[in-house]
Amino acid sequence: MSFIARLLRSFRPSRCVGSDLAGNRYYEHPNLNDARRTRRTVQYRNPEDMWDYIGGRKRLPIQWSTWLSHTRAHPPTLEELQADMARQQRVLANAALIEARDRDERAQMLRLEAAERSLASVSDHPPLPSETAIPQETLQAPLEEPLRKPLRPASEELPPRPEDPPGKIDAGAEAEKPEPWAPRATRRRGS
Repeated sequence: MSFIARLLRSFRPSRCVGSDLAGNRYYEHPNLNDARRTRRTVQYRNPEDMWDYIGGRKRLPIQWSTWLSHTRAHPPTLEELQADMARQQRVLANAALIEARDRDERAQMLRLEAAERSLASVSDHPPLPSETAIPQETLQAPLEEPLRKPLRPASEELPPRPEDPPGKIDAGAEAEKPEPWAPRATRRRGS
């Protein structure tokens, strides 16, 4: 782009693109360095509000933030901003309902636990003296050894095994000895 074209473009006034629900106005200015990408700015309703937006106490609508950063090509409309504000209010109302329901459930659980504890304390009364008395015969009786039960009745005992001949065991041990294993090299086909 020639110097004269850039100079003429710089004299072209910036234009107001729109405003948000808080009264902030958004402008688009010609860019001297890149004709395809314009400069986008915001003029706050009150100049003192600028520090609230920079500090994070206030936020610009996300639609305008994306337009300012060139993520969004076209500026948002007032109808779009109003619909988004209504959606945010519905979300806050639903969140308040959910929190109230959770508080009620927690309170009900605490009441149930308290009722269970009170029932448990009533049922776990201290034993009466007649229940705690142990007969003297039990204390003086010697402890008997517990009876051992056989695993299998005597009628089901296994018959005795015939003994293997001694030579057969040695020959079997030799035959069952494992052979050492060594990997074999294989050749690739075509090599």
